[in-house]
Amino acid sequence: MKNFTRTETIRPLSSLLSRVTFHESSLLEKASVEAVLARDGLCTVITDVTPFHPRDYRWPDQPEDTGVMECGGRAFRLEDAVYVALSPEGEFFSDGDIPVKKDSPGWRYFAGHVISTDGAEIAPGKAVSLSVDEDRRKYLSRAHSASHLMGLALNRTLSRLWRKDPGNPDGLGFPNFDSMAMERSKIDLLSVTDKYHMGKSLRKKGFEKDELVSDPQSFGEKLNELVSAWLARPSPITIRAENYELTGRRFWSTTLGGVTAEIPCGGTHARGISDIGTVSCSLEIPDGETLIIRTTVR
Repeated sequence: MKNFTRTETIRPLSSLLSRVTFHESSLLEKASVEAVLARDGLCTVITDVTPFHPRDYRWPDQPEDTGVMECGGRAFRLEDAVYVALSPEGEFFSDGDIPVKKDSPGWRYFAGHVISTDGAEIAPGKAVSLSVDEDRRKYLSRAHSASHLMGLALNRTLSRLWRKDPGNPDGLGFPNFDSMAMERSKIDLLSVTDKYHMGKSLRKKGFEKDELVSDPQSFGEKLNELVSAWLARPSPITIRAENYELTGRRFWSTTLGGVTAEIPCGGTHARGISDIGTVSCSLEIPDGETLIIRTTVR
């Protein structure tokens, strides 16, 4: 674990301020520098407000936003956008160096903008302009929304394979296979790869996988039919946020087949179903306990 070699802040650590606006589809914010954290020729800058979506250090499914920070007439291309954590003892940690979970008592979290500079140009209190690359954000947002459609459609498609109610319904009322079996998710520009584990734990909850393993193609066809039917009925996508803190709870919501579905999610999204595009999903079962679904957006 490597700590920052220099830390400058505009106010006492207990009162550092920072709001995120990426969940509102913001791409540009005028901000003030709250803190500058330096090491290895890089500075991680915390601002009082930011449109940047940082890569989550616990569940890095959606990549970080890219873009530019401007200060005093000079433009700095971001090297990274990451989580920064402040411990109860007043020590900063960044990204993979953060040693605790998000719900650890006394810890606070901020979006960190990593730039290549010794920090002389960027100081606490200075005004900056933060600009997110629009195309990259749009593609990642469309893919992320498509992944939620796929997950809800997957839950409905596999619902008859449960021999008993596992007690974890999704936003449409079906057993939440997507949540219970998810092992890893990777969002790329206009595609998502989700990996599910169908092992002993899922079987104990009542899931019977044999039919899926023997004929994944038929389940894939039903999954794609359902996603296509939902895409044919445009509906707004909204993000409900409890607050503007980086770790505040946010919820993705839309109407599918006349029913409003809501999913907890901290990423960025398309503004509506019609903005996602055409979606196709392919299913692969490389072994008897692994399901891989690749969702492609066009």
